[in-house]
This record gives sequence, C-alpha cells and structure tokens, in this order.
Amino acid sequence: KHTCRPIKTHVLSKLFYNNYYLLYFVLGCVLKPTTHEIVPAAVTILACCVQSPQLQLHSKVTHSNNTLGLDIGRFINHFQVNTHLDIDLNAVEHVALTDDMQLFHVDFMKNFADEREVLALLDLKSQQVVKVQHTGTIHAVPYWFVLHFPGCNNCKLSTFSGAYQGSHWRLAVVLLKEELYVKEGQDILISATCKDSCVSVSVQTLAV
Repeated sequence: KHTCRPIKTHVLSKLFYNNYYLLYFVLGCVLKPTTHEIVPAAVTILACCVQSPQLQLHSKVTHSNNTLGLDIGRFINHFQVNTHLDIDLNAVEHVALTDDMQLFHVDFMKNFADEREVLALLDLKSQQVVKVQHTGTIHAVPYWFVLHFPGCNNCKLSTFSGAYQGSHWRLAVVLLKEELYVKEGQDILISATCKDSCVSVSVQTLAV
C-alpha cells in the first residue's frame, strides 16, 4: 500500500480548472483514511493528430464574407480561442494521422519532498518526435485522459470518446491555426504545455 502525503485539494483544483469534467471526477473521489490513497492515483494525458475539415469549420468564429465592405472574418478568426471542449469525436468526421501519444503523466501518489514539487505540476512541458502514419492534413489535436486506480493491476478508465460501450465522455480539441500537410513516414515535432491548467499543443515539421 502507498502511504504518502497526498496533493492538496487546491492544487488539484487549479491543475484541472479548465477541464471541469475531470476536476469534478477527481475532487469527487475519496482519500482512503487507512492507506492515504488518492482515487484516482494517477492520470495520463494522451493525444493524436487528426485530419478533420469539419472540426476546422467548427472552430471558425465567422466566415470570410465581407461585412460592410470590410473583411473582418479573418481577423476575428485569427484571435479566436483555439481549444474546444465537449467534442464527441465519434460524431465528427476525422482521420487519425498519428498513433496515440502521451503528453503528460501525473502521479498523485508520489511522495513529494515539499510543496514546490507539487506546484511544478502546474507548469508541465513535453516535447517528442512522432512519426506520421497516414498522409493527410493535420487540422487538430484532440486530447483525453486515462485515470489510473490504486489497489489493483491495470485498473484504469479512459475518457476517449467511445472507449467502451456506453461511454459518455467528450474530448478537448486543440485546433491548429495553420493546417499542416504531412506524408506517411514523416517525423513531426509535438510540443505541449500545461500551465495553470491550460493545455497548449503545437505541431511542427522537421527538416529532412
């Protein structure tokens, strides 16, 4: 059994503030008084790159038609928020161009030496090279969570849309401001940050 000092509730609240559905789940779980185990014990954030013109259109604030003689659409769309919550990926036409990748992993049961290590969870960064599996255009990067539970082997729950029969989970999706054409076998660089609960993802091609 793990016996360690758990992460304080206010840190969990800030870490998952924007992801309110996960925050509700985490804070709604219990701290077992006998073993000091947090349920869930850890969370992994996964993502993949997808081609989806439908998602791209969904992200636009307004079309590019002129309004009163001014082309304001492209300016409004340029400054839009590019992260969308509550997306049912199964209801949107899309093609996964990469395999699933791990952006972050947070172990709530880790025995932190002091609170500074805990606060470091509010500023996570990752960078990895990913191989493209299918030729196409990357429009978006959906991400989701896998919750790990203590006390049993491989007990986990995925919040990926349709991960299991009866799943009601929806995804957060980061839309790229500029679509990116990629070819099968090509290496791309995925950079991700999670600062004060805000997840940001960027995709870049690598020089051959």
